[in-house]
Amino acid sequence: MKQILFIRHAKSDWSVSGQEDFDRSLNERGCSDMPGVIQRVTERAIQLDQISSSPAVRARTTATILAEGLSLPEPDLIDSLYLAAQSDWLQVIHALPSSMNSVGLCGHNPGITEVVESFSSQRIGNLPTAGLALIQFDETSWSTIDWGSGKLAWLDYPKLH
Repeated sequence: MKQILFIRHAKSDWSVSGQEDFDRSLNERGCSDMPGVIQRVTERAIQLDQISSSPAVRARTTATILAEGLSLPEPDLIDSLYLAAQSDWLQVIHALPSSMNSVGLCGHNPGITEVVESFSSQRIGNLPTAGLALIQFDETSWSTIDWGSGKLAWLDYPKLH
């Protein structure tokens, strides 16, 4: 079995006028949400082999805080996860090392909500900031994962708590 924890970046800071989208950092709430995110992943005993992330500052920071909290190595930054289309997500997943069974992928809306819905065939409407969606696949290889082949095992986000 393979599983992916889809992670939407935490709340970002819009206070800097004219700042490029890629360079937006986390705001105070985004930072304060992260200990709870780490706690919920730990409570669920989700053992990730790796976290990969969009290189955008807000996603990279979210992934780094989560990796540190789970005692994982620095996140792998993947350029194509920044504002990724569905085909980009699938390409990233198909390229994952076969030795890994459980990975975290950190990215942005609307794409991350769309891929969660497409893999699970379940409508969630919106994965909020700092939201988590665990999709499990009855597959032994990342390369055989396709749309509709997963099951939404868990969905969580800060406003539920």
